[in-house]
Amino acid sequence: MWTGIPPEQRRDTLVRGAAFGHGGPKREALYGAHCMLMGTDLVVSAVHRYDSLGELAAGIIGSNDGHWALDLPFALPGAAYPALALHDWQALLDFMDSYETPQVADFLRTARLQGSEDRCRGPGAGCRLTDALSGAFGPLARHGPGSLRIAIEWLKLLGRLRRHDIRVYPFDRPFPDRPFPKQPGPDTTKVYEVDPSHTRAWIGFEEGAMPPDFVEAFNRLKDRAVKLVTFPDTPIPTRGLDAVVACATLANALRAYGLQRGWDAMPANVTVREWEARQKEGLIVRL
Repeated sequence: MWTGIPPEQRRDTLVRGAAFGHGGPKREALYGAHCMLMGTDLVVSAVHRYDSLGELAAGIIGSNDGHWALDLPFALPGAAYPALALHDWQALLDFMDSYETPQVADFLRTARLQGSEDRCRGPGAGCRLTDALSGAFGPLARHGPGSLRIAIEWLKLLGRLRRHDIRVYPFDRPFPDRPFPKQPGPDTTKVYEVDPSHTRAWIGFEEGAMPPDFVEAFNRLKDRAVKLVTFPDTPIPTRGLDAVVACATLANALRAYGLQRGWDAMPANVTVREWEARQKEGLIVRL
């Protein structure tokens, strides 16, 4: 059980989350949460709605520092790279940036890269290993209207974020042509992929959980590294709960697995195979 935090992690830390509401992956249902990690207390200070992925990206670019937990795919399955003749993740982002969204969707269909309508049970052409281990929908899943389009558009936006010097976990490491530090400094903005549904399932809640019930159940977890703190004057809309869940998931990982101290160390709850695949498939941060 986690018992304390190192001195370098005791500073207040901004943690923001963004996730789609339970109504499905629709633009008008994208919510954001603004939280402050103070020691081991994660204080929820605001929950709001974004009008689009573009507005979310602009908010990330406009932030000066802190950590963003995003319920959005950061990469495609490993099978996509040879199918699309791409050699690494940067090439994938460049590919996304070179074509319009419908063209990318056509390329994926032609390459027979398609996920199912269900959550991933194992890695394959439509699912990453990190999706399967998290019980997530793969980035190529057809689980709701517009889901593939949203995955493509978000991958296109990731390239924009990196051009604004936003650090993307776990990809950003020292490259000859991209001299990023191993560990982004305290004044840089960092983004991480999360899956709120995994956190809710871990705690025992499926979709439709009421915010007060989730907060109470999260704070009962024996091995949690942070405590969720909410106030009556900061209402959490039910459809915006997953944005708060995203914050809690990332804040817990920052404290429990030392993500603030270094991005080149494998977290204790990650498998070796998943870690080895991270530079192409990414890594879902989870409890």
